[in-house]
Amino acid sequence: MITELISWVATNKGRVSGERGPGEFGFDPMGFSKDPAAAKDLALKEVTNGRLAMFAAMGLIVQGFSTHKGGFENLFG
Repeated sequence: MITELISWVATNKGRVSGERGPGEFGFDPMGFSKDPAAAKDLALKEVTNGRLAMFAAMGLIVQGFSTHKGGFENLFG
């Protein structure tokens, strides 16, 4: 419960005031967000890869419901 409360505060701090956008936690050790054009391109790639991952997960779920086996069982079995 305490961990969830701390994570909720950490993820919502600055969102109401507009200081940061969604997914912007100020963690950039490699300095990718220094160039705004590159940061925008990387954000687009992140969203695109996230959508691809959601389609892959959806495929595994549908496959699991239709065959009653897990992903590895269907792959190797």
